[in-house]
Parts: sequence; structure tokens; C-alpha cells
Amino acid sequence: MNENGKNDSGSEMVGDIPVRSEDIGFRAQELVQCGKCSKMNSPLAAACLYCGAAIASASKLVGGQLSEFRPLEEWEKGYNVVVRSIEKEEGPRALANLVGLDLEGAGELALGGLPLARVENERLAREIEGKAKNSGAECLIVADEQLDIAHPPVRLRGMDFSDGSVVLYPFNAGDPIRTKSDDILLAVTGAIVEQSAETIEKRKRTSVKVIDEKFSQTDELLIDLYTRANSMGYRIRTHGFDFSCLGDEKSVLAVENMRRLHSKLERELPVIKVIDSYRNQQELLNAVWPIDSRRESLGFKRVGRLGRKELAHAQRTSNLDQFTRFSRLQYALL
Repeated sequence: MNENGKNDSGSEMVGDIPVRSEDIGFRAQELVQCGKCSKMNSPLAAACLYCGAAIASASKLVGGQLSEFRPLEEWEKGYNVVVRSIEKEEGPRALANLVGLDLEGAGELALGGLPLARVENERLAREIEGKAKNSGAECLIVADEQLDIAHPPVRLRGMDFSDGSVVLYPFNAGDPIRTKSDDILLAVTGAIVEQSAETIEKRKRTSVKVIDEKFSQTDELLIDLYTRANSMGYRIRTHGFDFSCLGDEKSVLAVENMRRLHSKLERELPVIKVIDSYRNQQELLNAVWPIDSRRESLGFKRVGRLGRKELAHAQRTSNLDQFTRFSRLQYALL
């Protein structure tokens, strides 16, 4: 042991006992120097923590998986590696193992049009693309900026079919949009599920007890339409849409009207491609694009006969952003 209380390997010691049973983080000699600002970074980092420059030496494989692969935060701008097609039978499992996906439904990757990974920079996306190619997969890299979920499709309040053209009516504001029937290329169907769990908690110094809880859930079918001239798309939601365009086919049930509108779109629009696989592929999508989940404080609420104030919270989840990503991706793949 030297005079600084460390043994020959550099570990801190108190007498003959190590301060820690194992090292925390990386040793100095394992760090990687940024070629731009010369600061030292984790060997697993894909970009410099200080200046953001890519670290070329960071990429490596550990046990067949990319060691630096990590889930991104919702606010981060990333790059999506999307599977177009797979030639080899064992390809889906090999791809899932490459990025650490542990899914029973990995075979869904063979259908194509699904994200394999969402990563922090294009360099890492290119590396995954290259290794996926070795498994017989053709991939496409799509940036989050291209999917642009911050700007959802324009919501529609109605539409009309007539003489080889379609008129779209934006919700609340905007002039009607007339387009040729063969200019509408794609329809993506899905459902938005939003859940809310509100709890009122009684807090003590050593414990928290839930004294009231309310749970609610809403399900709503929707259809996104894309034209040759508009990659942002138009959205039809079950609520707030006038189904008069169905004519005699119109039902008193909004859910049934959405199904009949789906059929009418296929009949009236000659070149439209309909994607209705979203619900069946949600398990895989959840692994790459997790649904939005947030906890909100509702402040203090009165409970009980005495009207005592206790702290209330709400946990809310929604797959709206996930569906928008999936929907825009299908247009990018046309």
C-alpha cells in the first residue's frame, strides 16, 4: 500500500480492507479521448459528452451485441434503423440479438417495415445497418426529424368522393383540400389507447398509503391518409368526423363507420396501399418506441368526511406518439 491509502492496483484501502468491493465506472486508462476537444469520455460513448463530436473508437461488440446501444429519452433526436426485408430464415432472431431485443415475436421483423433500433447518431445506425446486412436484412435509416412527431397529421372533420377526386375538410380551420383519387397513396389504420390512474396518498414519515384510486381508459380508432404532395398526412379520428361520405352505408355506430370508411377508401382510391398491422406489431414497437408515460402531481385534494387534504397524483399513458412514428414510417418506406 502506498502513502495515499491505495494498493498497487490503485484501489483505495483502509488497512487491508478495500473501500469498495468492485470498481465503479472505468479506470483512467480505459477512457477514450475526443479527437475534437481532447476531453476524456467513457469507452462506450458514441459521442463526446462535452462537445458532441462522434468518437470513432467507441464502437465495439460485446457478446454479439452493440455495447454502446442504449434507449433514448423521448426528447432526444435519434436515428431509426428500419428493416425493409429479410432473406435468411434465422435473420429475425439474429437481428433481435444484435440490438438486445428479447422478444417472442421477433419473427414480426421478417414482415419488414418495422424499426430494429433507435440510436443516438447516424454512425451507430450505419454500423447496425451493416451488421444487419450480414444477417440477410435490407435496412433503411430514418431520422427522427423526418418522422417529425412534434407536428401530427392535419385532423379532418369530413371528406367527399366525386368524379375521380376527393375533397378533404380540415378540422376547425382551413379551406377544403381537393386532390385526385389516384394521388392518395397510403392509409394507415390503428387505435389510440390512453390510460389514466389517479391516486390519493396519505404520507407518513416512514410509509405511503394509497387511500383512493381511480382508473380510466379510452380507445379510439383512427386512419392516417397520405398523398403524393403531403408527407405530413391527414388524420381521421372516430370522434368529431362527419361520416356523411358513406351515404346509405352510414351506421349509427361511430366504430362501425370507421370500418366501413376503411372499405370505401379501398374501393374508391385506385392506387391506395392500406397498412393495418399496427395493433399486431405493438409488442415489437414497444421495445424500440416505448409508449409515452408520465406522472403528474394534482396537488392536495380533500378526502373523507372531515375533508382532510391529501396529496394526489396521476399516472397517464398514451400510444399516440408511437402510432404517429409508425404511420409516418410507412410513408417513408413507399
